[in-house]
Amino acid sequence: MLSCELQCLSSTEHLEQLYTGFGLLARKRLISLRVRRAAEYSSRPYSTPLLHADVRGESVPGGGLRLTFDLEDHGSLPPAARVEGTDFLFKRTYDPSVVSAGRTSYRTLPLGLNYSVMDSEGFGLRRALWARNPRDFATMIVRHSRWLSRAIPLQQSIAACSARRFEGVPRLDVVPRVLLMARVWDPDRTPAFKAERLEINSMRAECVRHLRNAFPSLFWGGLARDPHAMRHYRDCVVPNDHVSHKHAYVELMHQSSICVATAGLRGSIGWKFAEYVAGAKAIVTETTNVRIPGTFGPPTNCLVFRNPQDCVECVGTLVDSPGRRLEMMRANAAYYHAFVRPDALVWNALTTALLSASQEASAADLPLRGLTAAG
Repeated sequence: MLSCELQCLSSTEHLEQLYTGFGLLARKRLISLRVRRAAEYSSRPYSTPLLHADVRGESVPGGGLRLTFDLEDHGSLPPAARVEGTDFLFKRTYDPSVVSAGRTSYRTLPLGLNYSVMDSEGFGLRRALWARNPRDFATMIVRHSRWLSRAIPLQQSIAACSARRFEGVPRLDVVPRVLLMARVWDPDRTPAFKAERLEINSMRAECVRHLRNAFPSLFWGGLARDPHAMRHYRDCVVPNDHVSHKHAYVELMHQSSICVATAGLRGSIGWKFAEYVAGAKAIVTETTNVRIPGTFGPPTNCLVFRNPQDCVECVGTLVDSPGRRLEMMRANAAYYHAFVRPDALVWNALTTALLSASQEASAADLPLRGLTAAG
């Protein structure tokens, strides 16, 4: 059995999938698990999305490995000080061009699709006790308590974001509903990324407009209501705040056949993409350079668009092709259980690191073995 010790730097929502995955593996007795708070731990919902895992066991080369998980939106490699002693870095936003240009002492590998998914095995209540701020403590208690999260509905909570709530099965609907739910960003809040935010906002709004016009009886969704959206994209917002709440959104997702995903911040794959895969949906997505594990891509798992007109064409293809839609759903259901489900994602990272380290150790021994044989 592998022994894993997590060094928790934060409880940011990006890490919930990993905490849940490690907890589920421990419950299945595939690993033994210890959890400790790092000195710089933060309980803020948007803080350092890094997690260190020290892995030990008889099958671990050298007696131990350090795995670091980087859930940042962007593809840049972390500062050296944050990954000191790391053997393998698993990145959510794995851009091959960035990775190949970096000179590091560790090996960087793709982690996979990320979304905020929670379980009681994710030791959230224990992490709540680490909070230094009373407000953070209260928020985390509500977020990770099954009873309180039902009584006090938060956008991200164990009641709204359990794995079972996202999971679906392939289904061939007579009327294939089309879903696009997104939010826009106030570009003035992040001056350094203003151009990127404006581009993301424009793409999302135009896709909503084009889809509503092309599929008036099939399309539902729109942009989440907030002050910026109401000022600049009023014609694209959803009818009320309830529609974009996590509880209502997941229900709409399960009632939809075709789900549309746009690019995330800093070129990342957004959470909704992973949620659509979990829901076994037919997916139309904006193009991305991010690489993920396994065999996943168009036309088997998704159709890809570069502009709103392409988006409409891709959706139309799936609306008119029930058989193709169903095959895509089946492919995504299979990929979810193999690569996206929290325990599968973590287990794949652990076994990939072990296999890679073992191969490197064997390769390092080859010259010595050859010399011995020749002598």
